[in-house]
Amino acid sequence: MNIPLKKYLLAALAVVVACVPAAFAQDAKKPPLIEVEKVDFKTEKMPYYDQALKWAMSEVRFRVKPYAPTYVQDAYLNNVKMTLTLVYPKSLGAVTGGRVSGSAEAREAALDAASEEAGSNAKYSYYRAEVSLAPLKIGGSSRYLRFFVPGEIVDREVRGGGEAARYWSGSAKPMAYWVSFTYDGEDVPLYKPDGKLMFPASIGGMASWARNMTKTNFEKFSSEADSAASETKGLLMPQIYLPYQVWPKDTPTILREEIQQ
Repeated sequence: MNIPLKKYLLAALAVVVACVPAAFAQDAKKPPLIEVEKVDFKTEKMPYYDQALKWAMSEVRFRVKPYAPTYVQDAYLNNVKMTLTLVYPKSLGAVTGGRVSGSAEAREAALDAASEEAGSNAKYSYYRAEVSLAPLKIGGSSRYLRFFVPGEIVDREVRGGGEAARYWSGSAKPMAYWVSFTYDGEDVPLYKPDGKLMFPASIGGMASWARNMTKTNFEKFSSEADSAASETKGLLMPQIYLPYQVWPKDTPTILREEIQQ
C-alpha cells in the first residue's frame, strides 16, 4: 500500500469513527413509547376518612413498549414522570367558595355571572398531579396508578347542581382528561407528525369534543390547564399519599422526592 492511499484510508476511518457518537446521540434523543392502555373512573369511600363521603378515583393503566434500537426489551427506563390532568365544569360552590342556594335557574345565573367576572377559565376546573417513577422495565407487564380527588370536593360539586353535578355524580368521569409523560425532562409526544394520537386512551373524556381531540384543541386546553391548575393545587392526590388499601396491584414505585440523600 502506498503512503498516500494509506493516509486516505486512515482519514476516512477517522471520519466514520467521529460520526458514530453523533449517530448514537441522535438515537438517544428519540422519545420512548409509553402507551396509555386504559383510564378508568369511579367513586368510592376512603378508609379512615369520613364514610359519608365518596372520593373520585382515576386509574391509569400503562406500559413501556420496546422501540428498537434505543429502547430494548427488558432494559429499564429512568427519569420518567407521569402527569394526569382532569377537566370538569365548575359549580357555583367552586367559583364562589360559598354556599349554594336558590332555584336551579338562580344558581346557573349566579355561576354565569361569577364566571364572567372571573375570566375565561372560570367555567372549568383543571385538576393536575405529577409523579416521578422509579426505573420502568421496557416491555414488562402493564402498570397501574391511581389518583384521587377528596370526598369534600366531590360533595361540594354535586351539591352545586347543574352541569357540574352531572359530571361529578356516579363514577365522576371528567369532561376531558389527558395522561402525559416526560423522559429525561423532555415531553413524550402525544401526537404523531400527521396529527393523530399516538395512543387513543391518552386523551379522552365524556364531552364529545374530548374524544378524538385534535392536536389544535388539545394545545388550547393544555395551555389553559397550565395557567389554571394552580387553583386546585393538591386536590388531585397520587395514591402514595393515601391508605395502601386503595392502591392497585401491579403498581410502579413512586419516588418520594422530598427524601434527601
